[in-house]
Amino acid sequence: MNMKTFSELDVENFRDSVVIIDVDGTLTRDRGETVEKDSAQKLAELAKVADVYLSSNAPDARVQAFAETHGVFYLDTRHKKPSRRVLESLGSHREKLFVIGDKMLTDGLFALNIGAQFVHVGRVRHARDPHLMRGMYVFDDLVGPFLRFLFPVLPYVILMRPVHWIKNGLVFTPLFFAGEFADLSLVLRVSLAAIVFCAASSAMYVLNDLIDREQDRLHPSKRGRPLASGVANERGAWALFFLLAGGVGLGLLLVPSITPAILGYVALNVLYSLYLKHVAVVDVAAVSVSYVLRVVAGGLATAMFVSPWIIWCVFFGALLVIVKKRRAEFMRTPRRRVLEKYSQGLLDFLLVSAGALAVLSYGLYTVLGSASPYAIYSTVFVAAGVLRFLHAAENSADAEYPETLMFRDPWIFLSLTLWVVFMFILLYLFPR
Repeated sequence: MNMKTFSELDVENFRDSVVIIDVDGTLTRDRGETVEKDSAQKLAELAKVADVYLSSNAPDARVQAFAETHGVFYLDTRHKKPSRRVLESLGSHREKLFVIGDKMLTDGLFALNIGAQFVHVGRVRHARDPHLMRGMYVFDDLVGPFLRFLFPVLPYVILMRPVHWIKNGLVFTPLFFAGEFADLSLVLRVSLAAIVFCAASSAMYVLNDLIDREQDRLHPSKRGRPLASGVANERGAWALFFLLAGGVGLGLLLVPSITPAILGYVALNVLYSLYLKHVAVVDVAAVSVSYVLRVVAGGLATAMFVSPWIIWCVFFGALLVIVKKRRAEFMRTPRRRVLEKYSQGLLDFLLVSAGALAVLSYGLYTVLGSASPYAIYSTVFVAAGVLRFLHAAENSADAEYPETLMFRDPWIFLSLTLWVVFMFILLYLFPR
């Protein structure tokens, strides 16, 4: 099927909107040094009726030069990763946001992630295009129709926040510290509990977005969320919520022992969405308790005792991450209303206190609750990780996403890896 090229688009369809255009393949051939003549003319017409931003898959001086030459803006989208800074740089006063590009796998998914409408255009080809690029184009052409079919579903997948399911790995905490990972029946029960928690947490994310959708539309970054941007509709979101709730109910029939933890988690999150998130200090404590409930669920699923020191360690560790996120939000404007009730001094105090208490709680566990007398030596890895987290989050460009910092910062990741290896040796290779 032949698609319109960029030069064949009707600029009136984009009047009074924000338009992000991927340069390579849309305005030029891949890595081309000049914008096609017809495309340059259409770009000039478009710039008269809309705010136009040129982008590429990486920071690119060539694209910046194109933007300056043609009198439009340059937008660094950093390999098409969705970022609130992208939306903030575009401004929050526009209701219409478009992405124009030739590739479904990059441009199309980028549009979906920032809540923009995607306009798929025919690409600019050249006989000198490298074979690798031609292969990528062929792959995009093969996968594109499938993605186009899935596009109506993908906003609802994003609503569920599957990237946050990693938090539910805390359900395995009691099993790990008990040295029972070789027991497949227990692993199965804990795995089912983790799946139930994934469904429950996704249901709460959907509910929270439904409650906050009007407020999110006014937020410079949250306006890109599926409900706020309109790429997901309210009726579909409610259907997804009840589907997930039904999945939680079915899961509890399979693992009934975790019912108290799930009900506590749901009740806490409903209260958080309606009230607690507006109360300073209580908001971060409530989120921290939700992490603790995951550990409790792991203990209930296996009928294992969970050391209170592990409970406190998880609570303060979660508090450390959450307060760091709040502090990063506090340093920018606009910010959520509850942050007006904080001060930088209070956030710094909570941050340092949470880190110190997390290390202290873990150290007390290794002395009072661990089966191995050598576990105390693993505290050095925990302390190193916490200290590096405080430093890296302070200097990171992505300080508002501290929950992923352990995977992005090599020293934190090294501390985590060494801790896992050390504890695995103690608990599984040389158990007492």
